[in-house]
Amino acid sequence: MKVVHMIDSEGMYGAEYVLYNLLPCLRNIGIEAMLACLSPTDSAGADLGRALEEKSVPVVYLDERKKISPKGLLFIYRMLRSSRSDILHVHGYKATILGGMVARAAGVPIIATYHAEAGKYPDLSKYVRMETPFLRAAVRIIAVSKVIKDELTQRGIPQGKISVIHNGIEDPMRHAMEDCSMACENEAAFSILCVGRLIPVKRFDLVIRAVSILRNEFDNMHLTIAGAGPLETELKSMVIKLGLGNSVSLPGYVSDTEVLFRQADIFVLPSETEGSPITLIEAMAYAKPIVASAVGAIPEMVGGDAAGTQLIAPGNLEQLIDALRQFISDSAYRRESGRLARKWFERCFTAETMATRYGEQYEACLRGVR
Repeated sequence: MKVVHMIDSEGMYGAEYVLYNLLPCLRNIGIEAMLACLSPTDSAGADLGRALEEKSVPVVYLDERKKISPKGLLFIYRMLRSSRSDILHVHGYKATILGGMVARAAGVPIIATYHAEAGKYPDLSKYVRMETPFLRAAVRIIAVSKVIKDELTQRGIPQGKISVIHNGIEDPMRHAMEDCSMACENEAAFSILCVGRLIPVKRFDLVIRAVSILRNEFDNMHLTIAGAGPLETELKSMVIKLGLGNSVSLPGYVSDTEVLFRQADIFVLPSETEGSPITLIEAMAYAKPIVASAVGAIPEMVGGDAAGTQLIAPGNLEQLIDALRQFISDSAYRRESGRLARKWFERCFTAETMATRYGEQYEACLRGVR
């Protein structure tokens, strides 16, 4: 079975990391998965393609610089025909629209994965309206959360077409659970970690304020906020103003966060809005206790108490402080929460589990077509 995954990318973000983990696993189970990258080859959008090539996944670059062009449509048609693809799997509105225009003529069924709530991006509403007819025409649609599935049904997508498959990642800790439980706790200082773009909705300012208050109770603590974005200068100024120069680090964008996760004692995700954050899955994989806002798919992803996560109302500083205080002051509770997070990852969020479920969707798609 040959499946072409097509995406228009702007860099390595959530959907890209899903594909980075998914495609090699699909190939491991006998599905000939390849990537069609719509982005210009000289842009950050081609980073996914280059990363997958290093994992021996075939990649074609369509180098599409316009939103929609006859050249791009012809390229997709010829690529589908020459590769003898059984399925075109699209990710994102541009791939859905372009693929939808071409796939029927090429005689290839379409599956679409929907990675985010469209309602959270009002500036893309025109493209959301354009893609909806193509989603309705797709053979199957995969939503990465129940929240997204509900939104799609409200847009008129038949519920029977939609399946929920949670994102998954390659296991970063392949050795025994006993070796990784909390063995990497930082004895020099209690370490709190945040990872994400430095933008207003991430609410990293809230964690900085929490640390400024909690250091009166726990002086041996340190917060690291890894990421880049327009709020970098503002957040650094806030750190200086609150006298937290020795307690808060903002190292900028970190391409490989393994060391940060291993050294962290707690992972915090205080966002006002989220889809299905990969960083949350990474924290579970590294057996870290988690404090997260109850927004988007996060409550669904942590399974209530199953993942040892403390959920807080978005923007609620008091609840954030209380949750951090509990974890900091009770090492046994912290370790148990990390153990539960790891078990939940192993049960629900490995790349192998994700690939197996995608493979089932492909089989169902082809049975329906045949």
